[in-house]
Amino acid sequence: MDNNHKGMRVLSLCILHLISVEKKETIRTVEKEIEKGHLVAYLYEKYPYLQDCLMQDYIQDLDNYFAEYDGFIEGNENRKYAIEGDDNGLLLILALIADILKI
Repeated sequence: MDNNHKGMRVLSLCILHLISVEKKETIRTVEKEIEKGHLVAYLYEKYPYLQDCLMQDYIQDLDNYFAEYDGFIEGNENRKYAIEGDDNGLLLILALIADILKI
């Protein structure tokens, strides 16, 4: 497993933790950060927990993976990933990770 996939797996566990402690991101915020190419950097800065579990060296490579999904979702979260609710952006990130890792 290369470091990028390892970083993506670690990120998925970090996101799962954020969901378990009832943190929320809007889908629009996630889409906006993907468009800017800074989704993981945004999360890393906003949630100190990520700084404890995700190596900073992985951030740019992970952001590059997510940047490939720019424009892919565009309001079709329900149809593509069965995600409903405007505040389920963290679930959208998990769905994208599953897509990236081909789970």
